[in-house]
Amino acid sequence: MAVPELIADQSPIMEFGITQRQYICANEHLQGKPLAECGRIAYNCQNANSAAATACEVLKNPKVAAYLEAQRIRLAESVKLDETGYLNLVAEDRRFAREQKNPSAAVSATALIGKVLGFVKDSKDAEIDIPSLIDAIARSSELKPIIQRWLELKAMGEDVPDIGLIPSTLVEPT
Repeated sequence: MAVPELIADQSPIMEFGITQRQYICANEHLQGKPLAECGRIAYNCQNANSAAATACEVLKNPKVAAYLEAQRIRLAESVKLDETGYLNLVAEDRRFAREQKNPSAAVSATALIGKVLGFVKDSKDAEIDIPSLIDAIARSSELKPIIQRWLELKAMGEDVPDIGLIPSTLVEPT
C-alpha cells in the first residue's frame, strides 16, 4: 500500500517517532473525521470496520497519543482557550439547546464537560468523581446557579434528583 502523499514537513514524524501513515491518520482525526475515514485515508482500508479498527489502534499508540496531545495544546494556545473558556463555550451550547427545548443536546453538553475534564472515565463504565465535577461545573457561569440550588435543596433535606438528572425546575428564574 502506498502512503496517500509524502509528508513535506518531516519534523513531527521525527520528533514523535511516528510513521507517515500514523501522522496522516492522526491529522485526519484532529480534523474531526470519523475513525473509518481516518483509516481509509491513511491505510487505504476499503472495509469500514477494518478501517475504523485500524485507526482506533493507531490512535491508542503512545507516540501517536503524545503527538495528538501536543497538537491539542498547540491549538488551545493558538486560540487562547483554557479550561474555563471551554466550559463557558459548552455552557453556551447547553443554554442554546435548552432554549430550543432539545434535552438530548443539553445532556450531551453536560456530559461533554465531564468527559473533557476527565471526570467521566469511560462512557460505558461511567466512574464519575461527583464532588470534583460539581466544583468544575460550578465555575461555569450558567451552571453555577443550578448546582448551588441543587446543593441548597439537598442540604434542606429535600428529595432532589441524582446530580446527573437536574431538571430545569431547579434553575433559578432569571
